[in-house]
Amino acid sequence: MKFTSFMALACLSVLTLSSCSKDDDTPVNPKTVNAKHLNFNAAPSDSWTYVNLETGETTVAKDVNEWEYHQFIVEGGKYKMKPDGTLDYNVTKTVPAGEPNAPKTWHLAFHVYDVRINNGEALMTNETELDKLTEMPKGNYVSDKKLFIAVDMSGMMNNIMGYSKGSANTELGKWLVSKGMPPKRTLSDKVFSVLFKDGSYALIKFKDYTDKKGKTKLVDLDYKFVKK
Repeated sequence: MKFTSFMALACLSVLTLSSCSKDDDTPVNPKTVNAKHLNFNAAPSDSWTYVNLETGETTVAKDVNEWEYHQFIVEGGKYKMKPDGTLDYNVTKTVPAGEPNAPKTWHLAFHVYDVRINNGEALMTNETELDKLTEMPKGNYVSDKKLFIAVDMSGMMNNIMGYSKGSANTELGKWLVSKGMPPKRTLSDKVFSVLFKDGSYALIKFKDYTDKKGKTKLVDLDYKFVKK
């Protein structure tokens, strides 16, 4: 009498559903993923709000990158410009970097309206509705870039600004475009796709950037997190 192994029986019992030789790699249709809503006040200018898209948790922590204070040069009543068209300045002070303080798990971090991604890239799609997307959008995804992030504006009247030598994602940053002074802001109506290193991705539709009275800065969004 012959006996069939337990593993062989297990394979036969699930033959119509999956293979015992490998995991099911069929991509998840994001239309089957429930959308979530997230709303939080913007962090102070010297801090970041870290967002866990899987749990919806947010954590505020101070920017611990190296800071550099710039005093902009004024000549003949006008700001001096560099050859590349940016404002010329002298560095008046530096603040050394501190110990890392980000939470263990996070996906996005917002500095007021600036945003960076944890091991990921972003794409602004042509779609305006989350539920219209049936797969992860394809295109030229953009990584974070090293940038000066304004963190201390207390010396502005003396043409001095404090900057963090940090990074942000200029593609995802298109969710809110600011022009002029005082800034006139325009909220994008597009869905953004954020692809993470582990293969998970998020589809994000930003809804607002202030409260109903237009006074309190916030980040308001709907999103779908598709876990790998």
